[in-house]
Amino acid sequence: MKAPRTVLPPVALLVAWLLTGCALSPQTVPLQPVLAIDESDIGQGRTVALDAVDHRADQTLGTRGGVYRDSATISTVDDVAAALRRSMADALGAQGFRVLDAGAPADFGMTVGLEALSYRAYGDPVVRTVEIAAKVSNVITRGDQRYAASAGVSDTRNVLRAPAPEDNEAYVNDTLARALEKLLNDPRYLEFVR
Repeated sequence: MKAPRTVLPPVALLVAWLLTGCALSPQTVPLQPVLAIDESDIGQGRTVALDAVDHRADQTLGTRGGVYRDSATISTVDDVAAALRRSMADALGAQGFRVLDAGAPADFGMTVGLEALSYRAYGDPVVRTVEIAAKVSNVITRGDQRYAASAGVSDTRNVLRAPAPEDNEAYVNDTLARALEKLLNDPRYLEFVR
């Protein structure tokens, strides 16, 4: 004799589907911001000794939300300072500078810093909104002159479902890139390096 089959009512199936769909796993995001900087000759071939520093206390950006939001962290991975330096070096090259290692004799010394990078997911139990924020800094020296600035960008994305890992990677890198672009498009910076 066959055992009777258990059939879940449609409401129970929907609840089970929602709960499994909202359980998000931890994610690590490689930072590879690509800056949209117009090619120019501001640098005129002059040299920049470029350094980068991650000033954050830890690698965690926040949580991805969902039912198990406390364990669904989102964090940066690898050498964040090196990634930041690569992105800035490419952008400075587009502006006509020659980028050298930190500490090398150069026309300018530059240290770019990552001050803050955060990710917040809103919606319970299903994520409906994601907010990403980035704050960066820049210190430039030329002889005995010094220039310092910071820039921040905050971006809110309304989503139909919790973003997939590749979406989060794009959101975080895009937000960080736009913060760095603000540093390099600041009229005070452009005046200082002329």
